Amino acid sequence: MVCTRIFFILALPFLAVSLGSTIPKRDNSTVTASPATIKLPESPATPAIPAAPSANSIPTANSIPPALSVSPSSTRSPEQQVLPGKPAAPGKQISTAKSESAAETVSRTEPPSPSSNSTCKSIRVRKEWRALSHAEKADYIKSVKCLARLPSKLLGPSYRRWDDFQYVHSESRKRIHVRPLFLPWHRLFTFMYERIIQDECNFQGTIPYWDWSLDYQNITRSPIWSSDPEIGFGSNGSFFGPGSDPDDLDAGVVTDGAFAKFPIYHPGRMMLQRNFHLKPPLALPGHYLGSQWFDPNNLRIISSQTDYSSFIMKLEGNYKQPDGTTLPGPHTIIHSFIGGDMPDLSYAANDIDHVWSVWQTEDPANRTYEYLPTGGFPASLNDELNYMGLWPKTKVRDVMDTLKPPFCYRCQYE
Repeated sequence: MVCTRIFFILALPFLAVSLGSTIPKRDNSTVTASPATIKLPESPATPAIPAAPSANSIPTANSIPPALSVSPSSTRSPEQQVLPGKPAAPGKQISTAKSESAAETVSRTEPPSPSSNSTCKSIRVRKEWRALSHAEKADYIKSVKCLARLPSKLLGPSYRRWDDFQYVHSESRKRIHVRPLFLPWHRLFTFMYERIIQDECNFQGTIPYWDWSLDYQNITRSPIWSSDPEIGFGSNGSFFGPGSDPDDLDAGVVTDGAFAKFPIYHPGRMMLQRNFHLKPPLALPGHYLGSQWFDPNNLRIISSQTDYSSFIMKLEGNYKQPDGTTLPGPHTIIHSFIGGDMPDLSYAANDIDHVWSVWQTEDPANRTYEYLPTGGFPASLNDELNYMGLWPKTKVRDVMDTLKPPFCYRCQYE
């Protein structure tokens, strides 16, 4: 299985989130996918965005250099290469998910795709941010900045390669949240991000994850929020006050760390913002910034769920309860706490894949391919995951096991 994580594209540019678990060894095999077709929107004009004040800053779209030329085969084995697919071509808009039958559900132990007939030559290991060396952290940050210098392949010359990810998540958000697709869609989304920074930015490692359960007592003191200009993701926002919030996000611009004054191009033009806070009723006495939703006790409750539907509802949050109320989960509370760009899903892509992986490994025979209706939406392992031309269309069944190609990775646990 894989490590589960949340990828904060804006607040934490593609840093993952994990909870930790033991990963059993199992047989591995290959998955296949077909290319996607999409009609891309016209690229809007690019307003002036101030750049970060140092030579290590990220250029705006007006100063994008030529794309890096990196040979995928020069540093990685065959199972690590990008899945083949035709370039996105103009055509009609495709739904993110397509169920073959509106009433179809699946067995908890439905077998993998018949095309699964290969094994991983090796299993790569993803580490928690604190377990990385200084050099590994710097390499990751450098690769993210590289993605912000390359030109977009989806949105035209006014955008960056980094914006392609933000665009796809933003435009897909209503079709991938509060429904069964939430977990498999984000699993492949984060994997393709890792693959693309390896292939296009020569990233040498695997994407890290953030185990926020280690920081539940005071999440604002997590080493994630370091102001180090080389390896820090920056602290809380600055410039709070009248006239300092033109985007009405109730937050301030992040002015330190490696992503100081990081320019955001989609869905609006601004700079990266944060505001560490939590308002009632999410904030409860005795629980700092909603820690009751991601502390060890609540994570045990989530992992104790015996079926996919109950598990995903407690993990993601915002599902309507029998009494008509809605409750948050670790996924929604992290959005709310970070503030700024994070609370609005149109401004931030995120992923929780590790928690799902931990849950799967606790009963692999029954849970590896368990994918059930959730929130009133049907589910089939033949549902298609669509990434609007960023990646080939892929069936849900082909992303359920990360110890099989093309994934071939697991998370390192303490």
